[in-house]
Amino acid sequence: MGLIDANHIQKFTFLSFLQGISQSYNKVAYHSKTHAADVLQALHYFLKLGKLSERLQLTPLEHLGALVAAISHDVDHPGFNN
Repeated sequence: MGLIDANHIQKFTFLSFLQGISQSYNKVAYHSKTHAADVLQALHYFLKLGKLSERLQLTPLEHLGALVAAISHDVDHPGFNN
């Protein structure tokens, strides 16, 4: 979607950041990195295909921020409750 380039972020730096997020997820039944990927995919659907990003007039930074929030929302969740 061009958000990395639009925000002038080095690709290697962003990949390292994503790897750090992935490694910070616990191996629990639900609040895991698989769940984060599902939330990311759903948000992407709403923002891009549902045109929510366009309707909200999100800047590239806000759009990327929303996606990063989706993938990191349950980092280090112990998995004992909702």
